[in-house]
Amino acid sequence: KSLGPYQGDWVVNLTVAALVIIGGLGFTVCLELSGYRPGKLLSLHARVVLLVSLGLVVSGTVLFLGTEWTNPQTLGPLSVPKKVLASFFQSVNLRTAGFATVDISALRSITLMIMGVYMIVGASPAGTGGGIKTTTLAVTLAAVQASLCGRTEVEMFRRQIPTESVYRALVLIVLTTGILIAGTLALVFTEPAVLASQGIRDNLFVKLQFEAMSAFSTAGISTGITPHMSDAGRLVLILLMFIGRLGPVTLANAWIRPGPPLRRHYPIDRVPLG
Repeated sequence: KSLGPYQGDWVVNLTVAALVIIGGLGFTVCLELSGYRPGKLLSLHARVVLLVSLGLVVSGTVLFLGTEWTNPQTLGPLSVPKKVLASFFQSVNLRTAGFATVDISALRSITLMIMGVYMIVGASPAGTGGGIKTTTLAVTLAAVQASLCGRTEVEMFRRQIPTESVYRALVLIVLTTGILIAGTLALVFTEPAVLASQGIRDNLFVKLQFEAMSAFSTAGISTGITPHMSDAGRLVLILLMFIGRLGPVTLANAWIRPGPPLRRHYPIDRVPLG
C-alpha cells in the first residue's frame, strides 16, 4: 500500500510508524507498559521485545539509508531529513505492516535481500504481525552466544532460558528456512518464462525470493510482479501466506503426532561438528 504522496509528511509518517510499532510489540507488552511505574522491573519478555524491536528499527533504518542513499529512483533526489524519514518509515513497516513511501520495485537487490530478512523476523508474540517473532531471534542469538562462549546454559538478562524454548526456536528457524527455500525454488521453476514474456527480466531471482519472504511473513510488501505471475505462482504465494500466518511449528504439530515418551537411554557419544 503506497503512501508515496506523503513521503515528506512527518505527521503522517510518524503517526503510522507509531501505530505499527505499538501493534508489533504485542498486547501483553503494551499492557505491561501501560501499568509501568518508575523503579518497577519489566518482565523478561517485555525487555527482550523492546530491545530487539529497537535494534531492528535502528539497524534497518541505517542499512536502508546506506544501500539506497544514491539510488535516483528512491532516496537519491530527497533531502537528508527526508531520506532519514523514508528509511525509518520503511524500516518500521518491515514489521509486516505493508506500507511504503518509496517505489519497492526500484530498490536495489541488496536492499530487497536485507528487507526480506527483516520481514521474516516480523513482529513480537501476541502482536498483529507475522514472521518468526523477535523473541525467537533473541533466543537463537543467545544460544549462539552461549555456544561460542563454551556455556551449556542459555542466559538473557540474568535469567536462564529453558532448553525447551531453545529447541523450539531452533526448530522454527530450520522449518522457516526450509519452507522459504522450497517456496522460492517453486517460484523460480514456474515464473521466469512467464515474467520474461511480459518484459520483466531484471533481478528476477531476488524479486521472486522477496515475494516468497513477504508472503510467508504476511508483510503485504511487493515488488509489483505478483499481478503478472502465473496461477501456479500465485498458489505458491497463497500457500506461503497460509503457512506463515498459521505458523510452521503449529502446522507441523497438526500433521505429526507426538510419539510415546522414551523409556530408554542410549550411551552418550560425540559427533564432530564444523
